Amino acid sequence: VPSRFEPCGLTQLYGLRYGTLPVVRRVGGLADTVVDATDEAVRQDSATGFSFDAATPAALEAALARAVLAYAQPARWRQLMLRAMAQDFSWTGAAARYMALYRTLMPGGGLIPPGKGQGQAEGDLSPLPLGEGQGEGRRTNAPPGSAPPA
Repeated sequence: VPSRFEPCGLTQLYGLRYGTLPVVRRVGGLADTVVDATDEAVRQDSATGFSFDAATPAALEAALARAVLAYAQPARWRQLMLRAMAQDFSWTGAAARYMALYRTLMPGGGLIPPGKGQGQAEGDLSPLPLGEGQGEGRRTNAPPGSAPPA
């Protein structure tokens, strides 16, 4: 995936999931999701593919050459494949991290004060489900400042 610009990309995620080690230019979401197979990253068991910086044929060729060398070492290649397939980019982990961050930023740990959550009993401080409770205590997914649902 020798992109000049890549805000996210799914191609490398498919490769990681199925053990097809991606070769990517270190840009945007590609840089966020693929850990270059340097000797250090392989020792730390964090490498998941091959990346390069410059948007040039020579840089791509060098990354491909490193991939071919790794492929010639079956134990190393297998380690990279297993690490790549173990990556979890699902919303399950991301949502839990967002909720943890949200709770650290909100007064009271993200709990709705008594009487503020529509449909909650007075004094009920249970957290509202993800995506709700936005703006002035309303339980809606509407943008803040818009009319509440009928």
